[in-house]
Amino acid sequence: MTAELDDPVETRIEMNEKTVAVLRARGGNLYVWTDGAGMPRARTAPPPEPISFATTPGDGWSVHIDSTIAPPPRWVIHWTRLPWPHFRALYNPPESLRSGIDVFDVIVAWFAR
Repeated sequence: MTAELDDPVETRIEMNEKTVAVLRARGGNLYVWTDGAGMPRARTAPPPEPISFATTPGDGWSVHIDSTIAPPPRWVIHWTRLPWPHFRALYNPPESLRSGIDVFDVIVAWFAR
């Protein structure tokens, strides 16, 4: 069976336990939108400009995604503390980025060898 073009895409939100705990501790709401350069931004407060959001609820959290962003099969949300504490929203990343390994982790491991 093939999907019709008008069929809605079911978007899956993937977060590890640490990211979920940090999001809940910060109120449980994450807003994802694109900036002027088209890069996704993820914050616990909505952007100042009015944006329509599509909401995906979870267990004690909700992710609100700018409704003008074409829905991917999945979003992967990471919490990282470097270079500053922030959430990172990855739009349908390849499998190699799903593990939650940051570039910083790779650099530290390289210097530790």
